Amino acid sequence: MVFGSLLDWTAVETQISHAIAAAHQGAEGLKHILSGYLPSTGAGAVGMFFGFRKR
Repeated sequence: MVFGSLLDWTAVETQISHAIAAAHQGAEGLKHILSGYLPSTGAGAVGMFFGFRKR
């Protein structure tokens, strides 16, 4: 059986390209969100460390 004639490879390529672009945008958004939380999380961790250290 020949699958090449059953699939529209241009459409498949387009769908894969769109999926990769969407995944990339999602990863960039997640990176942006996490980079916003990391400074406050780091400051909280440092505060907890010094707070428990004084006890």
